[in-house]
Amino acid sequence: MTSTGELRPLLDDPSSARLRQLKAELEALETAVVEAESGLCQLELKARAFEARYRTKVEWHLRTRGSSPQECDGADPEPTGERERPKTPETEQVFRALAKDCHPDLAIGEEDVARRTEFMARVNDAYACRDADQLRALALEWRLQNWRYEGPAETVEDQVLRICKGIKWARERLAAIASQRAALEATPIVRLMHRAEEAAVEGRDLVEEMASELDDAGQ
Repeated sequence: MTSTGELRPLLDDPSSARLRQLKAELEALETAVVEAESGLCQLELKARAFEARYRTKVEWHLRTRGSSPQECDGADPEPTGERERPKTPETEQVFRALAKDCHPDLAIGEEDVARRTEFMARVNDAYACRDADQLRALALEWRLQNWRYEGPAETVEDQVLRICKGIKWARERLAAIASQRAALEATPIVRLMHRAEEAAVEGRDLVEEMASELDDAGQ
Protein backbone atom coordinates (compact mmCIF):
# COMPACT_ATOMS: atom_id res chain seq x y z
CA MET A 1 0.00 0.00 0.00
CA THR A 2 1.24 3.49 -0.82
CA SER A 3 1.94 5.59 2.27
CA THR A 4 1.48 9.32 2.60
CA GLY A 5 5.20 9.58 3.28
CA GLU A 6 6.04 8.13 -0.12
CA LEU A 7 3.85 10.79 -1.75
CA ARG A 8 4.96 13.66 0.47
CA PRO A 9 7.04 15.45 -2.22
CA LEU A 10 3.87 15.78 -4.30
CA LEU A 11 1.67 16.84 -1.39
CA ASP A 12 3.57 19.87 -0.17
CA ASP A 13 1.40 22.28 -2.16
CA PRO A 14 -2.26 21.17 -1.92
CA SER A 15 -3.59 24.20 -3.80
CA SER A 16 -6.08 24.40 -6.65
CA ALA A 17 -3.28 25.33 -9.05
CA ARG A 18 -1.25 22.32 -7.93
CA LEU A 19 -4.34 20.13 -8.30
CA ARG A 20 -4.79 21.21 -11.91
CA GLN A 21 -1.10 20.55 -12.58
CA LEU A 22 -1.30 17.06 -11.08
CA LYS A 23 -4.48 16.23 -13.02
CA ALA A 24 -2.72 17.21 -16.26
CA GLU A 25 0.29 15.06 -15.31
CA LEU A 26 -1.93 12.07 -14.55
CA GLU A 27 -3.82 12.44 -17.82
CA ALA A 28 -0.51 12.50 -19.72
CA LEU A 29 0.69 9.40 -17.87
CA GLU A 30 -2.58 7.58 -18.51
CA THR A 31 -2.24 8.37 -22.22
CA ALA A 32 1.33 7.06 -22.13
CA VAL A 33 0.16 3.86 -20.43
CA VAL A 34 -2.51 3.29 -23.08
CA GLU A 35 0.02 3.89 -25.88
CA ALA A 36 2.59 1.61 -24.24
CA GLU A 37 -0.01 -1.14 -23.73
CA SER A 38 -1.07 -0.78 -27.37
CA GLY A 39 2.52 -0.94 -28.59
CA LEU A 40 3.21 -4.06 -26.54
CA CYS A 41 0.02 -5.70 -27.81
CA GLN A 42 0.92 -4.91 -31.42
CA LEU A 43 4.41 -6.37 -30.97
CA GLU A 44 2.94 -9.54 -29.46
CA LEU A 45 0.49 -9.91 -32.36
CA LYS A 46 3.23 -9.33 -34.95
CA ALA A 47 5.47 -11.87 -33.22
CA ARG A 48 2.72 -14.50 -33.15
CA ALA A 49 1.90 -13.94 -36.83
CA PHE A 50 5.58 -14.18 -37.75
CA GLU A 51 6.00 -17.28 -35.61
CA ALA A 52 3.05 -18.97 -37.35
CA ARG A 53 4.58 -18.24 -40.75
CA TYR A 54 8.00 -19.43 -39.62
CA ARG A 55 6.56 -22.69 -38.35
CA THR A 56 4.68 -23.26 -41.59
CA LYS A 57 7.58 -22.43 -43.89
CA VAL A 58 10.70 -23.45 -41.97
CA GLU A 59 10.17 -25.51 -38.86
CA TRP A 60 8.24 -28.21 -40.69
CA HIS A 61 11.27 -28.79 -42.93
CA LEU A 62 13.55 -29.00 -39.91
CA ARG A 63 11.38 -31.54 -38.15
CA THR A 64 11.03 -33.75 -41.22
CA ARG A 65 14.84 -33.79 -41.44
CA GLY A 66 15.11 -34.64 -37.76
CA SER A 67 16.90 -31.33 -37.15
CA SER A 68 16.32 -28.65 -34.58
CA PRO A 69 15.41 -25.04 -35.35
CA GLN A 70 18.78 -23.97 -33.95
CA GLU A 71 20.50 -25.50 -36.97
CA CYS A 72 18.87 -23.08 -39.38
CA ASP A 73 20.86 -19.86 -39.63
CA GLY A 74 20.98 -19.41 -35.86
CA ALA A 75 17.24 -18.89 -35.61
CA ASP A 76 16.60 -20.78 -32.36
CA PRO A 77 13.00 -19.54 -32.21
CA GLU A 78 11.10 -20.18 -29.03
CA PRO A 79 7.32 -19.88 -29.26
CA THR A 80 5.75 -16.64 -28.07
CA GLY A 81 2.36 -18.24 -27.45
CA GLU A 82 1.01 -19.48 -24.16
CA ARG A 83 3.12 -22.14 -22.44
CA GLU A 84 2.03 -24.47 -19.71
CA ARG A 85 3.14 -22.78 -16.52
CA PRO A 86 3.30 -24.31 -13.06
CA LYS A 87 0.87 -22.99 -10.48
CA THR A 88 3.01 -21.23 -7.89
CA PRO A 89 2.23 -19.75 -4.46
CA GLU A 90 2.93 -16.29 -5.91
CA THR A 91 0.36 -16.82 -8.66
CA GLU A 92 -2.22 -17.89 -6.09
CA GLN A 93 -1.41 -14.97 -3.79
CA VAL A 94 -1.58 -12.30 -6.50
CA PHE A 95 -4.77 -13.78 -7.94
CA ARG A 96 -6.57 -13.99 -4.60
CA ALA A 97 -5.61 -10.44 -3.60
CA LEU A 98 -6.62 -9.04 -6.99
CA ALA A 99 -9.89 -10.96 -7.12
CA LYS A 100 -10.72 -9.69 -3.63
CA ASP A 101 -10.08 -6.08 -4.68
CA CYS A 102 -11.86 -6.03 -8.03
CA HIS A 103 -14.74 -8.47 -7.54
CA PRO A 104 -18.03 -7.18 -9.03
CA ASP A 105 -19.80 -7.74 -5.70
CA LEU A 106 -17.90 -4.70 -4.39
CA ALA A 107 -19.23 -2.41 -7.13
CA ILE A 108 -20.95 0.90 -6.49
CA GLY A 109 -23.43 1.54 -9.29
CA GLU A 110 -24.03 -0.08 -12.67
CA GLU A 111 -21.00 1.49 -14.36
CA ASP A 112 -18.72 0.10 -11.67
CA VAL A 113 -20.33 -3.35 -12.00
CA ALA A 114 -19.57 -3.41 -15.72
CA ARG A 115 -16.03 -2.18 -15.15
CA ARG A 116 -15.30 -4.78 -12.49
CA THR A 117 -16.93 -7.62 -14.45
CA GLU A 118 -14.80 -6.92 -17.53
CA PHE A 119 -11.65 -6.60 -15.45
CA MET A 120 -12.37 -9.77 -13.45
CA ALA A 121 -12.68 -11.68 -16.72
CA ARG A 122 -9.15 -10.57 -17.65
CA VAL A 123 -7.89 -11.62 -14.23
CA ASN A 124 -9.48 -15.05 -14.63
CA ASP A 125 -7.92 -15.46 -18.08
CA ALA A 126 -4.46 -14.64 -16.71
CA TYR A 127 -4.96 -17.02 -13.81
CA ALA A 128 -6.13 -19.79 -16.13
CA CYS A 129 -2.85 -19.38 -18.04
CA ARG A 130 -0.96 -19.32 -14.70
CA ASP A 131 0.63 -16.07 -15.86
CA ALA A 132 2.06 -14.42 -12.75
CA ASP A 133 3.59 -11.57 -14.78
CA GLN A 134 0.23 -10.68 -16.31
CA LEU A 135 -1.47 -10.89 -12.92
CA ARG A 136 1.07 -8.46 -11.46
CA ALA A 137 0.53 -6.13 -14.42
CA LEU A 138 -3.24 -6.31 -13.89
CA ALA A 139 -2.78 -5.53 -10.19
CA LEU A 140 -0.91 -2.34 -11.11
CA GLU A 141 -3.51 -1.47 -13.73
CA TRP A 142 -6.32 -1.96 -11.23
CA ARG A 143 -4.69 0.37 -8.73
CA LEU A 144 -4.24 2.92 -11.51
CA GLN A 145 -7.90 2.69 -12.48
CA ASN A 146 -9.33 2.52 -9.00
CA TRP A 147 -8.19 5.86 -7.66
CA ARG A 148 -11.17 7.34 -9.51
CA TYR A 149 -13.63 5.09 -7.65
CA GLU A 150 -12.69 5.71 -4.03
CA GLY A 151 -15.63 8.04 -3.51
CA PRO A 152 -15.96 11.82 -3.76
CA ALA A 153 -13.03 13.78 -2.33
CA GLU A 154 -14.19 16.29 0.26
CA THR A 155 -11.11 18.49 0.28
CA VAL A 156 -8.43 19.63 -2.15
CA GLU A 157 -5.91 17.71 -0.04
CA ASP A 158 -7.92 14.50 -0.48
CA GLN A 159 -8.04 15.02 -4.23
CA VAL A 160 -4.31 15.71 -4.40
CA LEU A 161 -3.55 12.54 -2.44
CA ARG A 162 -5.80 10.46 -4.68
CA ILE A 163 -4.31 11.84 -7.88
CA CYS A 164 -0.78 11.41 -6.57
CA LYS A 165 -1.54 7.75 -5.98
CA GLY A 166 -2.71 7.52 -9.59
CA ILE A 167 0.51 9.16 -10.78
CA LYS A 168 2.67 6.76 -8.78
CA TRP A 169 0.81 3.71 -10.05
CA ALA A 170 0.89 4.97 -13.65
CA ARG A 171 4.66 5.29 -13.43
CA GLU A 172 4.86 1.76 -12.01
CA ARG A 173 2.70 0.46 -14.86
CA LEU A 174 4.88 2.15 -17.47
CA ALA A 175 7.95 0.55 -15.91
CA ALA A 176 6.25 -2.86 -15.91
CA ILE A 177 5.26 -2.52 -19.58
CA ALA A 178 8.81 -1.49 -20.50
CA SER A 179 10.12 -4.59 -18.71
CA GLN A 180 7.63 -6.84 -20.52
CA ARG A 181 8.55 -5.34 -23.87
CA ALA A 182 12.28 -5.73 -23.23
CA ALA A 183 11.75 -9.40 -22.34
CA LEU A 184 9.72 -9.95 -25.52
CA GLU A 185 12.29 -8.15 -27.68
CA ALA A 186 14.96 -10.50 -26.28
CA THR A 187 13.17 -13.68 -27.39
CA PRO A 188 14.71 -15.54 -30.35
CA ILE A 189 11.55 -15.37 -32.45
CA VAL A 190 11.31 -11.57 -32.13
CA ARG A 191 15.01 -11.16 -32.91
CA LEU A 192 14.47 -13.29 -36.01
CA MET A 193 11.38 -11.24 -36.90
CA HIS A 194 13.43 -8.05 -36.79
CA ARG A 195 16.04 -9.67 -39.06
CA ALA A 196 13.23 -10.52 -41.47
CA GLU A 197 12.02 -6.92 -41.36
CA GLU A 198 15.51 -5.68 -42.19
CA ALA A 199 15.70 -8.14 -45.07
CA ALA A 200 12.30 -6.96 -46.35
CA VAL A 201 13.68 -3.41 -46.64
CA GLU A 202 16.22 -4.87 -49.07
CA GLY A 203 13.47 -6.64 -51.00
CA ARG A 204 14.24 -10.07 -49.54
CA ASP A 205 12.00 -12.60 -47.83
CA LEU A 206 14.16 -14.14 -45.10
CA VAL A 207 11.67 -16.88 -44.22
CA GLU A 208 11.37 -17.96 -47.85
CA GLU A 209 15.16 -17.95 -48.13
CA MET A 210 15.47 -20.17 -45.08
CA ALA A 211 12.83 -22.57 -46.41
CA SER A 212 14.52 -22.63 -49.81
CA GLU A 213 17.89 -23.45 -48.27
CA LEU A 214 16.33 -26.36 -46.44
CA ASP A 215 14.66 -27.57 -49.63
CA ASP A 216 18.01 -27.47 -51.43
CA ALA A 217 19.75 -29.26 -48.56
CA GLY A 218 17.15 -32.02 -48.58
CA GLN A 219 17.57 -32.79 -52.27
